[in-house]
Amino acid sequence: MINYIKADFNRIGKRIPRYIVMVLAFAAMAAIMLKLADGETVYGVVDILNKAVPYICPVFGIIEFFFVYADDLKAKTMQIAIGHGVSREQVVVTKWLEFSLLCLIDLVVLTIEIVICCAIKGALFSGEPASDVIILMVFGLIRNIGAMGVTMILIFLTENVVLSVIVYMLASLGILGAIVGIILTIGPLENLHLDRYLFSTLLTTAQSRMIVGTFSVGHILGIIAYLAAFYFVTVLLFKRRELEF
Repeated sequence: MINYIKADFNRIGKRIPRYIVMVLAFAAMAAIMLKLADGETVYGVVDILNKAVPYICPVFGIIEFFFVYADDLKAKTMQIAIGHGVSREQVVVTKWLEFSLLCLIDLVVLTIEIVICCAIKGALFSGEPASDVIILMVFGLIRNIGAMGVTMILIFLTENVVLSVIVYMLASLGILGAIVGIILTIGPLENLHLDRYLFSTLLTTAQSRMIVGTFSVGHILGIIAYLAAFYFVTVLLFKRRELEF
């Protein structure tokens, strides 16, 4: 499994188009923070970030999705790894871990960029504004990981990249959760209030409580339970699927 991860990161690290896309994404973000932020204080930059982070994280996720999964599915390296003794459970964990690590690295780089942009504007990225942005990015990362958890079920079941990207976008932008939430408030289901147990609802509530300075153990445990369920469903379906070599 370790060799599989090393081989994947070696492959991704050599993909020049990824670096070009990421540089363009970070350059666009820097331009937005420096040109559109109001005032010469951290609050102007933070105001932009509060509006942009919910969209930035899905964008990073889509970029990393292509370089973690699309190339792999096209080259059938996943089948090769399984043929060399890597279990299907390990393949699922590896892909999810690689995606999560790349998104984490993206957000760390973005944080460094934010600090630099604030310094250029003569402001210090610290205190409550900074902590709020960090919380938004952390939960944005968790949202990415959860969206990929849902998408993995489809990826390993169909190996259809285009359809998987659509599902990931709907999940990471909260559209999928909103659709399910609407369904759960129709007719007799409305009285059950099941929408409060959706992954997106748990995540949003936990994020809001964290921003105001409280910590909800129940919501965090619910999020972890969802992630575990995504993994087990993916493995169960993947094990039943016949691979084409």
